[in-house]
Amino acid sequence: MRVGWLIVGFALAGCASDPDGDGLTNAEERELGTLSTVADTDGDGLDDGEEVLEHGTDPTVRDTDRDGFEDGEEVAAGTDGADPLDYPASRWPDGSDRVPDDARAWTVSSHVPDFGGTDQRGETLNLDRLYGHVVVVQLVAGTFCSDCAQDAAQAQGLQGERGSEGLWVVHVLVDDDSRDGSVEADFAAMWADRHDLTFPALVDGSQRAASGLFDAGLYDGTVPLTVLLDRRHHLAEVYAGRGGLAQAIDDLEPLLDQPVP
Repeated sequence: MRVGWLIVGFALAGCASDPDGDGLTNAEERELGTLSTVADTDGDGLDDGEEVLEHGTDPTVRDTDRDGFEDGEEVAAGTDGADPLDYPASRWPDGSDRVPDDARAWTVSSHVPDFGGTDQRGETLNLDRLYGHVVVVQLVAGTFCSDCAQDAAQAQGLQGERGSEGLWVVHVLVDDDSRDGSVEADFAAMWADRHDLTFPALVDGSQRAASGLFDAGLYDGTVPLTVLLDRRHHLAEVYAGRGGLAQAIDDLEPLLDQPVP
């Protein structure tokens, strides 16, 4: 009987030191700022002990690396919830909550204005979601722009080669095949399908990107126009016409070496 009570006593002591069964003692929970009576403090689908002891994520934050994917979602997909450049491929990342509140302008070294559009999936995507990534934005048009088609193939290769380093290419469609300056919403899907693109292709209904670059004197209507942004979305360089993408590729290295903000 005495042995039985000792076993029960040890069991009760274990429960008392970790009442929620998440693998962390009460003392460890106090130090971490987690709840000792709730196994998953931040509600991201991972127990606090799993986050601390196995995955290196923050048990008090649902999205540790702030890439738009919750920690539990990343673990389920086999990606690193503590690395903002490693995330599931099911949708575009979203680092917009890291964007600083500062002045913006379409001038070299300035943080560029946000813009958005409808992508090939029919969803809204804005530039700020890609904050923390080096971004190559290209203003492109339809079949009459042979240089745009050539750049699309090269851009897709670039995305495949350097995407894991934190690069995103974005195509902004400023004209469709009609050559009259109009772009229908479904042209983004047509363009992406035509060139087998895995990066965002946007129809910008408000033309904010094009008009902003035009007003800044960086765009005269010539396509393709290639814009290179660093990880903080400061304007690094603008390249007009044929060969612009190749020039941007030559200038990528120092930007990709920047730490993720």
